[in-house]
Amino acid sequence: MIPDNSKFFECVGNTELLRISFTLKRNGDSLFVRGPEKHWWLTGFKWGILSKPEELIMEACIDIPSQAMRQVFVDAVKGSGYQDVLIDGASVKFTFDKPKTHQPRNDINMKKFVDLAEANNRNIVTKYQELDLANNDPNELHDDVADEIISYFNVYKPEHLKKYVSKALEARGYQSKDLATSLKQVFSKSFFQQCKSALSRIFKRS
Repeated sequence: MIPDNSKFFECVGNTELLRISFTLKRNGDSLFVRGPEKHWWLTGFKWGILSKPEELIMEACIDIPSQAMRQVFVDAVKGSGYQDVLIDGASVKFTFDKPKTHQPRNDINMKKFVDLAEANNRNIVTKYQELDLANNDPNELHDDVADEIISYFNVYKPEHLKKYVSKALEARGYQSKDLATSLKQVFSKSFFQQCKSALSRIFKRS
């Protein structure tokens, strides 16, 4: 820990990066492959394809040189419910498929929010597909396409945020006319106190 500021931790150096690779599959077909490369957080994106979590499976491989660290990692993965873990030398291979923990999105009281999110995702992907882009390089976008993309981000303006928060509260049975009281009922007191001033500033500007 950095003594001068206890809120931050000193990160390990790049010499300790781990060699990582994964294959993401959608309904059994390979969607894309990343790595192997040394990294801390290897990610990937496939533009224009809409997927649900249950359609995706990730086959991952991480090289962990330290035997002690490797064993701790394997124990943690198995402890999370993923039993088919393969150790091949320094490599640890496993598959993320069905969740092993409770998924809040499956709760009946979350259905309205999940349906709303899925509808919004479908709309975003459909609009992206309609752009018919040759690639995703922002430097090669035509002006009309760039303007359309910029207009999309207008939904993040304060007046739109206020509208969406109000709708979400009403969907859960709260009165949106008193946003502060409703938010306090939804969130814990400590969390509410942390975000109250920020939300107030946003709504006052709308």
